[in-house]
Amino acid sequence: LGRKTEKIEFIMENELRPNICKIASNVEKVVPYYLYSYIRTNEFYKIMSSHMTGSSQPTIPMKTIRMLPIPLPPIVVQEKIAEVAYCINEKIRKNNAINKNLAA
Repeated sequence: LGRKTEKIEFIMENELRPNICKIASNVEKVVPYYLYSYIRTNEFYKIMSSHMTGSSQPTIPMKTIRMLPIPLPPIVVQEKIAEVAYCINEKIRKNNAINKNLAA
């Protein structure tokens, strides 16, 4: 069973299923929140979509996933991008919570 935090799902290595892949970053080369933010962009979704096969349950072969391009600016730039993305995501989360309380 995975533990969910917002849209990130943490799954133990031995719990992976055939239609789930684990994306991990080498923290010496990639800021984890930068990677998380990038794979949630429309740009990355379009790249992924162009490699999907199947119609009822589209999939992407692991070989293809391993070859998908991920832009890697210098770590300092990744940190700044991650910080801005985190602040925006937190603001959205807080606004959604406020809206939910107002609607109740």
